[in-house]
Amino acid sequence: MQRLLLKALCVDPLDPATIDENWLAGIWRGQTEDWIQRFCRKAKFSILEPIRKIAGLPPAERQAIYADFKRCCRTKDVFDAGGNFCRLNTVPGLSANGAEAAKEAFLRFYTFLGVEQKSEMERL
Repeated sequence: MQRLLLKALCVDPLDPATIDENWLAGIWRGQTEDWIQRFCRKAKFSILEPIRKIAGLPPAERQAIYADFKRCCRTKDVFDAGGNFCRLNTVPGLSANGAEAAKEAFLRFYTFLGVEQKSEMERL
């Protein structure tokens, strides 16, 4: 899901104002409308805010986030090459604002998925 999101954020031009539930539904076609709404409408925060921040970054920064995400997904290759995982604020071509926006988006993304997984396990 993150790969689809980051790839879609690399489209240029991209107007952050277009980032809403319908935009996400177009990217994540396999998710139900209810799931998208729950994902976007958390009581304490909205995932849309940091996604819009990423969308507002220059195209090169959005591409840097996507490239580093793809690199980190190849965990075995990265470990075999010496484990060169890096902090977001050291990704080449990514500003401090870009690193913070990516961090915020992924923290919210994983927080949501963790809560969803916990709720699902409690129902079993």
